[in-house]
Amino acid sequence: MDRPEVQMGAKVNFLQAQLIAGIQSDKNQDLVIVKQFNAGDQETGISVKDIAESIATSIKDLTKTGEAPDTEEETASINWPDGVEKIVESLRVQISQVYLYVSRDKETKKKTVESAIGIGIKLDEAKTEELSKKPPFDLIQLEELFLKIWRTDNPKIVEEMGVIDFKQYLALPAEDKKKIEDG
Repeated sequence: MDRPEVQMGAKVNFLQAQLIAGIQSDKNQDLVIVKQFNAGDQETGISVKDIAESIATSIKDLTKTGEAPDTEEETASINWPDGVEKIVESLRVQISQVYLYVSRDKETKKKTVESAIGIGIKLDEAKTEELSKKPPFDLIQLEELFLKIWRTDNPKIVEEMGVIDFKQYLALPAEDKKKIEDG
């Protein structure tokens, strides 16, 4: 294996539809994908009224107008929604895999080196649930960011990392896709 394989991406909830977006580079090709989870099976939908209300509430909550000190001019400033400043406290960094394998054949002196690392960043479930009810997070919410780099053909290591084979994912039946999504 000459170069490491890399996968990075994000799981996003957009207009109440779960999406995965990713970039993958392996020894044969580079791939970019954006795909809705279980597109045919997932009940999604949001009314235009709900979208308009969420946008209006977000704009109203994020901007406030007031007088600038010592002037009569109005100024706009960001007024973060309640709890948003606590998001950083709720972020969890997870290691899905750290792997290093080095061997050297004493006879042939051939050396084998394999490695893998998987890192994810996501909100804890309680904060995700809380934010999903607040504009603008009811329209779009980042669920997870991940980065996976590996230089191994060991299927156990790749499985433990939670690597999604995007080409295979596109061809899977819905119940198998759900297992990957719940990963």
